[in-house]
Amino acid sequence: MKYLRFNQPSLQFIVWEENTELYHSRMAQAASVRLRALPVSAGFVYWSELSNEFVCYGESESLGMKSAPEDSDLFNKWIKEQS
Repeated sequence: MKYLRFNQPSLQFIVWEENTELYHSRMAQAASVRLRALPVSAGFVYWSELSNEFVCYGESESLGMKSAPEDSDLFNKWIKEQS
């Protein structure tokens, strides 16, 4: 899956399927226009059977942004808050 992380409490993450032609830059542009939100990091996320949690990694070439070291912890916390 692809993700964008934002620095707003009302919009922390957007996640979508990796196998689409929807680039990080297009999703960031939509969030910027509609929600006035700018991403602070971007990359990919997967479920790790080994650690039993989500892991964020990589980078967005279209935005020139990398995943941040704290993204995995923040993503797992965010997922728990959604349920």
